[in-house]
Amino acid sequence: MRTRNAIAYIFGTLLTGFGDKVLFIAAGIWVRELTGSNASAGLTFFFYIAPSMVVGPLAGLIVDRFPRRWVLITANALSTLSLLGLIGVHGASDVWRIYLVILIYGALATVSSAAGVGLRTTVFDPEQFGSVNGLLSTVSEGLRLVVPLIGAGLFVLAGAMAVITVDIGTYILAIGLFLFIRVEEQHEASTPQHWRVQALAGVRHIVAT
Repeated sequence: MRTRNAIAYIFGTLLTGFGDKVLFIAAGIWVRELTGSNASAGLTFFFYIAPSMVVGPLAGLIVDRFPRRWVLITANALSTLSLLGLIGVHGASDVWRIYLVILIYGALATVSSAAGVGLRTTVFDPEQFGSVNGLLSTVSEGLRLVVPLIGAGLFVLAGAMAVITVDIGTYILAIGLFLFIRVEEQHEASTPQHWRVQALAGVRHIVAT
């Protein structure tokens, strides 16, 4: 926490995590309120998590081909814009819009997570990785216990638009912090391979080891 890059990275990462968790539970409650169906509310969580299974391997390809800081900033900016699609949702007939936004939001979260982890290796020295990972994991799991309650309470007291506004605000602040990061990213030269070969490289490594 002694450099501008470290401070901007850590607080930007925690802000996006806070916004994600606020929206995550509130969206499910919102769908439950609009439809009266627990199953429909459960689908909200499915649509958020499902993209990681498809987008995850492809996110690595994107992160390897472009500057990670700008991938992170772009993914967060697109997440912010996607939330605008929730404005004007009023009834059960609009629930599909919540599902669509959450699906896009989950896919972009997967990309930003990959970019964030990749950028971490540039912002911090190798001997700091353990401490940084421990700090972010500890705070993130702590937020997992508290923030859903905040999101649910905010939804009950002020409504869905208040939750959306808070989430947009956290993303805008995070983008501002990521813009303060100054790093020189160097991509190692590699033998050109088909994108499918590269996308499945992680699976092959796990099976082989």
